[in-house]
Amino acid sequence: MDRYTLGTITLPVLIMVIIFTRMFNFAAFTNNMQNESAKKKITLAIFLIRWVLATLLGVTVGSLLAYRSASILYIILGTDKLSSFVDFYPIILEPVCIGLSTGIFQWLVLRSIIKKSGWWVLATTVGWLTWELFVYPFSTFNFMALLGSDLGQLLVVGGVLGSLQWLVLRKKSPYAGLWIVMTLLGVSADAAMAVFMDTYSLFDYSVFGLLIGLFTGLLTGLHLIVNYDDYYEKQQPSEV
Repeated sequence: MDRYTLGTITLPVLIMVIIFTRMFNFAAFTNNMQNESAKKKITLAIFLIRWVLATLLGVTVGSLLAYRSASILYIILGTDKLSSFVDFYPIILEPVCIGLSTGIFQWLVLRSIIKKSGWWVLATTVGWLTWELFVYPFSTFNFMALLGSDLGQLLVVGGVLGSLQWLVLRKKSPYAGLWIVMTLLGVSADAAMAVFMDTYSLFDYSVFGLLIGLFTGLLTGLHLIVNYDDYYEKQQPSEV
């Protein structure tokens, strides 16, 4: 990745970070509003925007972190370790960086409605890592070819990630189980968009690549705001 490409990615990321942080300040302004209906609509809109931005930033920052970490490890390991390094990057380093980054950004938003949500970061990281640990090795065996296919990978990542995150949400809403479905649909839509971008050479280290995670963030965010009263009003003030 050259400096021009890195700059092309970094600038939009910084803009999203600025908007993301400013949203926290803007959310405080709704506390002074008198119209409860308007206040709730604005609150939900702000929450959705923050959630989508958190997901986009998580995937993008995680990918950049993995790339930079890989470059450093490659220098440390040297060319004689190339074979092991090539296997280590997609199976361990990349999913851990993306999962950890996405989990942290999403948690920063989620904690505003669910106080006891610290496990979200671990659930998201393990979800990404489990997907790679199970899918990547199976892709080399004929009898496990389905899990190595694109369809199999979508089912695994959406199912595992959604299920682990559901563990954090399950006691907050009777409709929490739909989170897994929305995650599956979002991941599938993002994957379809990635294939489209790759087909037309828009995906590799371009601004368009920053959109990966859009549908996952949008669909799961819609689930959260539709069931906002469940997730927010049932929380206990004493929970930390």
